[in-house]
Amino acid sequence: ALGQTVYGSVRAQRQATLAVQADALRLTHLAAANQKQWVEGARQVLILLTQLPEVASSDNSVCSARLASLSAQFPDYLNMGVVLPSGDVVCSVVPFTDTVNVADRLYFQRALQTRDLAMSSYQVGRITGKPSLSLGYPSLDDSGQVRAVVFVSLDLARLNRIAAETELRLPEGAALTVLDGQGIVVARYPDPKNWVGRQAAELPLVDVLTTQRDGTTVQRGLDGVERLYAFTAIGKNGEDLFVSVGLPRRAARRARRSA
Repeated sequence: ALGQTVYGSVRAQRQATLAVQADALRLTHLAAANQKQWVEGARQVLILLTQLPEVASSDNSVCSARLASLSAQFPDYLNMGVVLPSGDVVCSVVPFTDTVNVADRLYFQRALQTRDLAMSSYQVGRITGKPSLSLGYPSLDDSGQVRAVVFVSLDLARLNRIAAETELRLPEGAALTVLDGQGIVVARYPDPKNWVGRQAAELPLVDVLTTQRDGTTVQRGLDGVERLYAFTAIGKNGEDLFVSVGLPRRAARRARRSA
């Protein structure tokens, strides 16, 4: 009888753990899908920008005016602009006076190297002065050479609104975190103001995320609270976003019973 009781208890605990893992994975993949949708939307906008004749123009006023006319359709972007292969910004929706060079920015370097969509790590915009993620895409001339890199910069407040979407229905005590490839927090729920922009690469949780890229683990999170985390990576070639959802076991079970 004692053996049956112990076996039943162990089996119940195992089932509860599997249930929490399933909840965490479901929420993580839902959050990741939202992030992927944003990235793909940015790709389509950038492809559109490369087809504009004004992108090939060296006239700042003409180029900036054309981009400004389009920017109202994309309110989630802090800025849109065009960069020469030298790294000098040619035009921008947000006005600038002094020379602005972004040759050291990861998204710019990767767009030149891969000739494909490239994403930055966490950065503070040199024109906007605000925290953002930028995506760049190369514009090619008739001979196939890169004549410019077009970019859009996403307001991190938008990413944090995605993280707080009500459709996720995160239970009490849960935490959703989005990290860039450098281990810097770019979105967080709850309490984004205290976490966005903070370096977390030294945490064991982040080491697990960046090395395994997809799965589950029990770790202490950014706030020191132990949770069961599910995580997945978005991106490639070192320009990833890592999405994780951590669920306390008790909170997850309560959420399941009330569903």
